[in-house]
Amino acid sequence: MQFFILLIISPLLFAQTPTTEYECYTPAAGAPIILDDGSATSNEYCCGITANGKRKCLDKNKFKDIQGEYHLCTNSLSEALSDGMDLCCTSDKIGVCSGKCKSFIVWPFSDDEKMRVASTNATDWRDKYFNDGNTNFSYPAGFYHAKLRDQNRPPVCVFVPGAMNHVIEVKVEPDEPGSRMCIGDLRDDGSDKTNPGMPTTCDTTRLTACVNDGDFQDGRKKGFAFKIFCDESCAEQSDVDLFFRVRWSELAYEDVVSTDALTAVEMFCEYVNRDYPLFDLFPSDIEDEVDASSRLIASGVGSLCFSVIFFCLILIH
Repeated sequence: MQFFILLIISPLLFAQTPTTEYECYTPAAGAPIILDDGSATSNEYCCGITANGKRKCLDKNKFKDIQGEYHLCTNSLSEALSDGMDLCCTSDKIGVCSGKCKSFIVWPFSDDEKMRVASTNATDWRDKYFNDGNTNFSYPAGFYHAKLRDQNRPPVCVFVPGAMNHVIEVKVEPDEPGSRMCIGDLRDDGSDKTNPGMPTTCDTTRLTACVNDGDFQDGRKKGFAFKIFCDESCAEQSDVDLFFRVRWSELAYEDVVSTDALTAVEMFCEYVNRDYPLFDLFPSDIEDEVDASSRLIASGVGSLCFSVIFFCLILIH
């Protein structure tokens, strides 16, 4: 009986084991491999985790060695935007390679208007989003999809060009509730007491942070960088799908010529929702009620199955 239970449990455990972050392969002779960019190669190629948490396989020379870790990224912001690549932390636009953020998703919209034009409020957005060949060309309410890897390896790291010295709103929603997600900058709130930067904000369902990025002292800053991570309550050996969105004030702090409370830069997170109420929402707000209920039921069934397995393990011992 014990042997039978172990046969059931083992495949479930191994199926959730995360893949190695970076691996290289050599195709068999006469059997070229089609890579993720559509090219064919008979040479050594490598696979790694990109900043949005997805696995890509490309020519080995595409990867950069950053502090002993290999990442698929570029130091050129224009190349990152035109080719859909990640931006390396060694880029002069970021210049900070501390912690786990070695490559960054580049926020694809240069202003709110472009984000609104590219967004959709169709209730069937989920089917289109995940069935398209390139999932990130469909943006529910302007949100971008990413996958947070198990144990924050890596966290979801984001760079927003042009948002420096503005007031910035960041929203995050995990695809399923229960994981305690956090938004923080690249500084450590605990160790860097003299300049803690943006306070870390956390929640288990929906998360909104309003950031006053009014730091003029770092001349290298060309944008705003932050990370999304899980600090507790995330299932072990499991990745978390999430959606995030970034908006920032049209005016920067140095552009301020009026103290009118209705348009003051520091009040941006209040008046942006007043001016654009249709975007004061999260992706789950615009999906079919039936689809949302089905996903919650499926999540509940998954939790029940895990509980049964855990109970069986207790009986074995």
